[in-house]
Amino acid sequence: MRPPDFRLDPRVRPTRYGLDLDLDMGAWTFRGRERIELVCDEERAEIVLHARDLELLSVPDGSDASLDAAAGALVLRFARPLSAGTHALDLEFAGTIRPDLKALYRSIAGEERYAITTLWPAEARRLYPCFDEPPFKARFSLTLTVPSDATAIANTRVVGREDAGPGRTRWRFAETEPLSPYLLAFAVGPFEGTPEIRTRAGAPVRVWVPRGLAKDATFARDAQRDAIDWLETYTGIAYPYDKVEGVGVRDFPAGAMENPGAVTYRLELVTTDPATASARALKATVSVASHELTHMWWGDLATLAWWDDLWLSESFATFVGHKAEDAVHPEWSVWRDFVFGATRGFALDALTSTHAIRADAASAEAALQRVDAVTYQKGASVLRMLEAYLGEDAFREGVRRYLRRFAGGSATARDFWDALATASGQDVGRVAEAWITEPGHPIVTFTMSSGRVVARQQRYLRDRDAATSARRWPVPLVLRTRAGEERARLDGDEVMLRFRDALLFPNARATGFYRFAVDAAIRRAMVAGVAQLDPLERLLWVDNDWTLARDGVLPAADYLALLDALAGERDRAVLSCVAEHLAWISSHATTPASAPRLASIAERLFRPVLERLGWDARPGEDDDDRELRAVAVGVLGEVARADDVRGEAMRRVVGHLDGARQAGDLVGAIAHVAAPGGDVELQRRYAMRLRQPADPQDEQRFLGAIPAFADGAATKATFALIEDGTIRAQDLSTIYFVGMRNTAAREWYWQDLRARFERTIAPLEAMVRNSILSSLSQLTPATLAREADDFLASVDASDSAEVLARVRETLRLQSAAARRFAKAFETN
Repeated sequence: MRPPDFRLDPRVRPTRYGLDLDLDMGAWTFRGRERIELVCDEERAEIVLHARDLELLSVPDGSDASLDAAAGALVLRFARPLSAGTHALDLEFAGTIRPDLKALYRSIAGEERYAITTLWPAEARRLYPCFDEPPFKARFSLTLTVPSDATAIANTRVVGREDAGPGRTRWRFAETEPLSPYLLAFAVGPFEGTPEIRTRAGAPVRVWVPRGLAKDATFARDAQRDAIDWLETYTGIAYPYDKVEGVGVRDFPAGAMENPGAVTYRLELVTTDPATASARALKATVSVASHELTHMWWGDLATLAWWDDLWLSESFATFVGHKAEDAVHPEWSVWRDFVFGATRGFALDALTSTHAIRADAASAEAALQRVDAVTYQKGASVLRMLEAYLGEDAFREGVRRYLRRFAGGSATARDFWDALATASGQDVGRVAEAWITEPGHPIVTFTMSSGRVVARQQRYLRDRDAATSARRWPVPLVLRTRAGEERARLDGDEVMLRFRDALLFPNARATGFYRFAVDAAIRRAMVAGVAQLDPLERLLWVDNDWTLARDGVLPAADYLALLDALAGERDRAVLSCVAEHLAWISSHATTPASAPRLASIAERLFRPVLERLGWDARPGEDDDDRELRAVAVGVLGEVARADDVRGEAMRRVVGHLDGARQAGDLVGAIAHVAAPGGDVELQRRYAMRLRQPADPQDEQRFLGAIPAFADGAATKATFALIEDGTIRAQDLSTIYFVGMRNTAAREWYWQDLRARFERTIAPLEAMVRNSILSSLSQLTPATLAREADDFLASVDASDSAEVLARVRETLRLQSAAARRFAKAFETN
């Protein structure tokens, strides 16, 4: 018996898989034939590879096969040992097209049936026997036999299609470049494609979606082309694969997956017609496409050597994807959204249960639990900080060196540091290792002393009772003063800083990944100079002070004074950040005594926005204002509980449901604002938009609003939608997260999750399950928090263990913070 986290022997390596799969989409089964071509470095009497949940129908001649179900291993023992050199193994097998969003899974929409792969991180073994670890790259030759009325899409171009008997068609695809096993991909079903276009270098580009929706997918297609064109220039390496295609699917466990030549996306991310989609949805299309296509170089071409370097692909895809998006759409000022996203990295990284960006991972199962804001947002923020430290040109040259050297192979973090060091002439590894391999981040405290500013650091932890940490970081400081930017580095406990003028902001352009605190004199100068700060700095400042106030480090009065200083703020990203804070207070820390005060703050900041913008879009309006209108409506309706806004939202959402369509930017906001005052009949009408959306975006708009009903009968009807499958497994995390922030219904949602956990939620794909469990951190009332913690402690799932620890810590700290802030908010 092998342990579940056993590692394959690198002295046996596959070079090519010939896969022939026959899919029965009526019975939801498949059969497969496979030839694995491999190299043995020495004589072998036994070869171990991966297989799980497969029935073996035949094994290589002269071999005896055994399956180790616990380890997901297939052991082949040969009567005559295989000599050193090349060999071919022939196998036949059968399996199930699964119902649980794993491996090869089923998706149903009415009478339409789809079969889709999702093999990351280690689900390939459930589809075909293979060497299911990232560095075991091989070429794939794929043939699919499927119903004749279906279209088959895979990593490479179709090179043949032929009759395979009554009602059956065989599709043959070109051989792939060397791929890790999890990057093999195909989708089968009633798809249609957009018209094909080409990148500047000539690669064909297209998006596949369910029939009838291709007209809505041309914006996503063009976003793919634009990203590839920029990435080829940035990396200095031609796109490595034979086509650029996206596949929009209705059921998917993540947002998207970087399969070369067949990137899979949630349907709403690629069906964004600019005529009907919101500005936020259009930006999401470009952002996700840029992220996934960055993976064509980081992750697919140069692959992580093992799961502890998952960040090598995900942090890069987040950072460089933003660079691509900014290059294509400079009018969006996307670095504000990058900084907004970094706030989630800060929040997770401030837990004692956090992990390092690069963290030991015994298995893919462990790595799966680190698909989070540390790996993505913190990792990307540290890369941005390194780029600012080294300079953009040196950083890009290091990137190019790294990609050229490891193209077609696998690499580690050390390999990347070496490339950056060669390009920049600096000891990058020493600085980078501290940030990448150590969990947590510092808070840097700035104080005036003898006319100078002293900067001191210590680790920032949300838990004020946690043991003091001796950990210190090399912190590149870029500081804004009245005279301009000043640079320094804080290597130890403290450093004395010499400026030509007053310190206005301790993290210029928000490039550093650290929290900050300042003394009263510096704060006065900062507040007086707030108009000189750019939006990235104002955004980071308001989130920094909110975090410190929520955690009891900063007086709540200081945070509220900063909100006063932001009166008249017009930037969409800054105000969106404030809106999140006010929503948290409204849901977790408002008492009858403090509710009028919260409403007053919301009115002061957001009423002028709505008065300036109005309810309806104006000709020539920019995307920021389109988004900001919805934010203002949401805050005034949900936080301030303004009767006029609630009434107008109800009038407009009913009109939209009656056919008088509202602008796409506004629908989600008015649906959410109207829901608390709605009854079961309005809920029924929302539910119809989940079943029969007016356009591809409408389903998501009403999905996010349907848990906001306060009416008990309406809430019960929403639970029925989960039961009958109208609300799909992939969307349950949204339902429970919003539901558990709904003060009128959170206990009902908690009871529903607990009641259906073992039967419905526990068997789900781990990322989906873990996302649902994370929603329990919203149960901040003391009694519910204790119940939820007891429940989380009872969950027995090895692929959720790390997530459960983080959710329990977050729940405990959020519950305490809610009580603390509620008291402070009443008295300040």
